[in-house]
Amino acid sequence: MYPNLETVRVGGFPTVLADRTELSSWIGDVCQSNPALPALVFSSNGQGIALYGQNPAYDAAMEAADVIHADGMPVVMASKWLTTASIRGRSATTDLFHDVAKVAQKRGLKFFVLGSTEEQNRKAVEQMKVLYPEVQIVGRRNGYFSDAENAEICAEIVASGADVLWVGLGKPKQEIWCLQNRAALAGVGVKKNLRWALCLFGWRRAARAGMDAEYGA
Repeated sequence: MYPNLETVRVGGFPTVLADRTELSSWIGDVCQSNPALPALVFSSNGQGIALYGQNPAYDAAMEAADVIHADGMPVVMASKWLTTASIRGRSATTDLFHDVAKVAQKRGLKFFVLGSTEEQNRKAVEQMKVLYPEVQIVGRRNGYFSDAENAEICAEIVASGADVLWVGLGKPKQEIWCLQNRAALAGVGVKKNLRWALCLFGWRRAARAGMDAEYGA
């Protein structure tokens, strides 16, 4: 369905060898290919590896992912020490967001941002617009909603014309939500999980923006 990226199994997950530049370019390519279903791009780090095998719904989501990238440096090092194929670099979501935003500016891709509190969501999107004024952010919504609202939320996201949906609901909820609602989000190019304020701006920028960073990616 999507262009293949070479992988190596680390901590139970088939993790792509691609670095941030390669991965952000792949995301752009997928969005512009108009996929029938959105690609699922999830991250692997110590927390995610520890969760694997503990929650069947999370396991199913990770197994359905089109890309799992190395968010944590220990994942990169494990690939060097324990396998015959080395991951070419850490793709921390903190940094990857900026790479994808730069690709979005060049290719005219549109973002929708879902997750966190209303205040954090609003402030994060405001800072996105400052940092990347040419990126079209076509919608946003906080992460406090019930399962009964999923259909409405998905319809809103699809109607927005978003190419990349950034989902910040915390592990393992965000991965499970993405898989459960994948079909309802047909028309979106890529769904990417994120670590909320940390993902968007890093610790220092998050602090300067007055945002409370949340854990979990």
